[in-house]
Amino acid sequence: MNEVLSGSPGKRVRWMDAALVVAICSCGSSGTPSTSEPVAQAPIAGRAQHAAAGRAGQQGGAVAGARASGAGTGGSAAAGPAAPVADGGRPAGGASGASGAAAAGASGAGAPAPAGQAGEAGIAGTAGAAAGGAGAPSTPWQWPTGEPEAFGIQRAALDRAADAIQRSTGNRYGMVVVRKGTLIYEKYWQGTADDRHIIYSCTKSWGSTLVGIAVTKGLLTVRDEVRKWIPMPAQGVAQGALLEHILTQSAHTTPPGRSFMYNSGYLLNTGAEVLGAAVGVTAHEFYQRELVQRMGLTMTWPQCPAGGCAGTRYPEGFIQFGNQPPEAPNAELPQSTVRDQAKLGWLWANNGVWEGEQIISPEYIAAGSKPGAGFRADYGYLWWIENAEQYAAIGGVGNCYVNVMPSKQLVIAVMGDDAGLGQGGGWAAFQSLVDQIEP
Repeated sequence: MNEVLSGSPGKRVRWMDAALVVAICSCGSSGTPSTSEPVAQAPIAGRAQHAAAGRAGQQGGAVAGARASGAGTGGSAAAGPAAPVADGGRPAGGASGASGAAAAGASGAGAPAPAGQAGEAGIAGTAGAAAGGAGAPSTPWQWPTGEPEAFGIQRAALDRAADAIQRSTGNRYGMVVVRKGTLIYEKYWQGTADDRHIIYSCTKSWGSTLVGIAVTKGLLTVRDEVRKWIPMPAQGVAQGALLEHILTQSAHTTPPGRSFMYNSGYLLNTGAEVLGAAVGVTAHEFYQRELVQRMGLTMTWPQCPAGGCAGTRYPEGFIQFGNQPPEAPNAELPQSTVRDQAKLGWLWANNGVWEGEQIISPEYIAAGSKPGAGFRADYGYLWWIENAEQYAAIGGVGNCYVNVMPSKQLVIAVMGDDAGLGQGGGWAAFQSLVDQIEP
């Protein structure tokens, strides 16, 4: 079943002005994952109704291509592992890991692309500085930790905002706050930091991340035709559709790129098929090498077994970008900790730099975090656009939520077992808090 979401950018309010990443994941209390996402309510206060039941998610208009930035921007990498997090969610020790190592952003040569193009000289053709695979780290990567006061935030204020979120839903598992690459706050209402939960459609933004790595390595471009890599794509992929159309959920029309239709099934999963065909290994091997080993993820992303997923078009090693598993209805769904979702946000908030290495080009980050089509002002490359400075990965209409605001380098991860993110006032408390934080 395809999921159709709609939203009106004009109704959005700018609730944070900075680099904020919020990651929220959830699973049902029964322990049995659902293969379709709830669409009854929007994930944050002020969000236009992304998922009002029965509303069409299509809007007319022509594609306005993402603009590729000509010059890369410098990123900052967090310092190495620091003291572990103590009981009660408080990071032990002082503000260790605050400074980090400087990482120069990869410079691009591309001028802004014409409307309808992503810019071959910018994001599409950028080999970047991320050549080569990531080896397994000698020790498991962990967040540097520090006290929030050292980063301009009072712990008591974070406690109040977190409690407001929990009171407004009653079903949050926990929350992690990361600022400037350092974990400064952690609180759990149920379970521990090691617990994993279903991430639903946050797989989409992880998928965009993998595509960005492949683009940066020069293995493919967003302007590649789908049929260059997959001669017979799934039904519904329009003739002439580009990988960029898959990323912007606009590959279904003839000609492609004329309207938006939110999809979590075969059409979207064409992006994962293209990735697997382009990178020389299976999509799952690419994920393990480029993200799990590099970032120390514990996130599980089930793959098709030897011989492929029975009854589907998907080969061995396939991983789905949509929330719907290749073997419905009982296949395992991707699951993650709160901290892992915060890592996704930090990679994007830090302009594609991880531990001093530019693994995604600034040009791809810039294009992916901006509206990818003129008809959809609130959608990029499988990321929801909140405003000029804020974008988010969303799963389950809020079960998983990763909000990125690069200017303040702030990450908040919250996990729970329902789709609501506190429309009754929980997020308003965080909005008020974050608006006071200096970049």
